[in-house]
Amino acid sequence: MPGGVAVIDGDVNNSPIIVQPAPVVASRPRRPMTVVTTDTNPRVAPPTASCFRKNYLPDGGMVLIDECTKQQVTVVPGGNTCLQTQDAQAGSVWFADTCGKQQVLAPPAASMEALSLIYKRTAVSGN
Repeated sequence: MPGGVAVIDGDVNNSPIIVQPAPVVASRPRRPMTVVTTDTNPRVAPPTASCFRKNYLPDGGMVLIDECTKQQVTVVPGGNTCLQTQDAQAGSVWFADTCGKQQVLAPPAASMEALSLIYKRTAVSGN
């Protein structure tokens, strides 16, 4: 009976009972909302413990590995020309190998360890 009127046989006085349908409420379809930000530092959460892994190398370096994206970056003592870093949020750091086109977002503890390895000063003995 949408949109119409129903007449039901009368009551005890033989008067017709008219039933009006309830109003139909329809919501307008919602359009997707686009959010534009001018923030130049994207807020990316560090990989979960299950994604991030690090391995130590015999030469004292380390390999930072993101198991979820299958990317890895090698950090050698003193760094190298291919290695770049960029601060992320909450103490995490992006490590990028520009030569190998790989990048890994390391959580805070691993970031500090890798950064100390890059900026580690080697003792030079001079007489």
